[in-house]
Amino acid sequence: MATILRVAQASELNRITSFLAEHWREDHVFVKSPEILSWQHLDSKRDVLNFVLAEDSGVITGVLGFIPFRKFDDSLSENTIALAIWKVIENADAGTGVRLLMQLIAWEKPTTTLAIGLSDMVVPIYRALRFSTGVMEHFAIFHPNLALSQITGQSVNQSKTTAPQLETLGRSLDLEESLLLKVETMLRANTPEKSVTYYRERFERHPWFRYSIMVLGRDKNPELLLVLREVKVENSTLFRVVDVGGDMSILPQSAGVLLEFLKESYAEYVDLVMTGVDSSEMIRNGFSSTGVDANLMLPNYFDPFERHVVNVAYTVKSSVKDPASLHFHPADTDQDRPNS
Repeated sequence: MATILRVAQASELNRITSFLAEHWREDHVFVKSPEILSWQHLDSKRDVLNFVLAEDSGVITGVLGFIPFRKFDDSLSENTIALAIWKVIENADAGTGVRLLMQLIAWEKPTTTLAIGLSDMVVPIYRALRFSTGVMEHFAIFHPNLALSQITGQSVNQSKTTAPQLETLGRSLDLEESLLLKVETMLRANTPEKSVTYYRERFERHPWFRYSIMVLGRDKNPELLLVLREVKVENSTLFRVVDVGGDMSILPQSAGVLLEFLKESYAEYVDLVMTGVDSSEMIRNGFSSTGVDANLMLPNYFDPFERHVVNVAYTVKSSVKDPASLHFHPADTDQDRPNS
């Protein structure tokens, strides 16, 4: 019987977790905690799970998970889709994995398709399909009084900020109406497009993680929105910027605000894994980077903790008018969710 492709029904959650347990890992977070899979992939309006399934004689031979940005705000004009778990069994029909991806694109007709955290095996596949690929940059700014980081295991070389600095306009999205409208306009102009509703649903109402949102700007004009999540490593703390909205050319000027934040929180550092920012400006404003300093140790895995540098590969295909304006962050895909 020929392999058929279809979208998973909401009632098939147990079939997908059983497939992952047998063909991926028995201890995968979706297997141990199916409610996390449901939160990430359930489309309650259509009563489906956002997975494309390959089936042969009623047996699942492959899965491709995806996360539409419209899951968090269906009013978004752009249809951005983030790819997630992608697994095909060894004896599946030849080309099943590529068929899953191409069928998803044919059905959803996304404006932008992206994936973060690629294995070496799939990078050539994306390139053959004319996706752009690259490695995300990893930046950090350390507490101004920190000499030795317990998290990185290294001495800290402090740099001074040089550019005009931003001010904090708000520490959440509970803003006065006029300011919130400006934030909405700023987010809608982003590539990929987002919105205040997107950030509320994706971050403020997250069932497991607690995020901090900072709105930065000048003269009551918002220019940046940062989403941070606290990460504990034994007795030390860092904050990860998992999403950024606004003008990426302004991001280097957030250094002063982040240094004050570090003083308040007693955290060792704030780090950012991302694309779409001017590295030289980040460095000039006091950020460190693994791309510039080959000896800098910035861990990327914390659940469980692994003290080594990870090159986070990404891929994207987009029809936006200005592809150079695209910027991506861990929370855009499945890179910021519970892992245990």
